[in-house]
Amino acid sequence: MEKKSNKDNSLIKRKNLVLMMKKEGIMNISKDSLDLLEGEIERYLESLVVLMKEEMLINGRRTLKKEDVRVVLDDRNKKEDVWEV
Repeated sequence: MEKKSNKDNSLIKRKNLVLMMKKEGIMNISKDSLDLLEGEIERYLESLVVLMKEEMLINGRRTLKKEDVRVVLDDRNKKEDVWEV
């Protein structure tokens, strides 16, 4: 049985991820590195969703608004800036 080179339920299509990497100058990409990268992207998005839900509930709403997303993304970016070397 032949293995598929792309995942069916990925949030970002593998061909788009490869294209993005090739545009940045990465010409050869191993399947293992793509698998690892897809997993990390999914985990990152899952954590963002949890944080957006918390922000929405803190504001007493059941509808996610642009302001909630902006607050979470700004907060996340500030935390990432601290770890730059």
